[in-house]
Amino acid sequence: MTPPPWLRRRLAAVAGAALLLWAAAGFGAELAYLKWPPEHALRRWGVAAWMPNHAAPAALRDLLAGFEPHIPPGSAVVVTGGEEWGATNFFVALWAAYYLPRHRVIPVRGAGITGRGEYWVAIGTELHRPGLEEVARRPPGILYHRGRP
Repeated sequence: MTPPPWLRRRLAAVAGAALLLWAAAGFGAELAYLKWPPEHALRRWGVAAWMPNHAAPAALRDLLAGFEPHIPPGSAVVVTGGEEWGATNFFVALWAAYYLPRHRVIPVRGAGITGRGEYWVAIGTELHRPGLEEVARRPPGILYHRGRP
């Protein structure tokens, strides 16, 4: 027994509306990760923002491209967003290792910003640590070199 034509049309309309809502929700979620406004591309986002083709890795690539000429090949580099970034620092280090293939990128352990790098890239924060000398500054980051104490 087949349903009457009016019921088939209504079910097709409901299914079409559900599909349209599902697609709109996915599109809206993708728009949320775009670079709007551009100056906040490296703000403290969740893990999903560090997927390929999102604003955070692209902004990190642009930042590190400006700092790379100041860093000799083979240097140890620590890239951090500061203590408040916590677990997101893991993804920052992964992308930094990808964008700085001629250098050794040292990941930040947990929420602390301890490390033995020769160069430090601080994103959205300033590091006040003894022995660090500022080398270059580009919004939203600062490149430091560990000078002799």
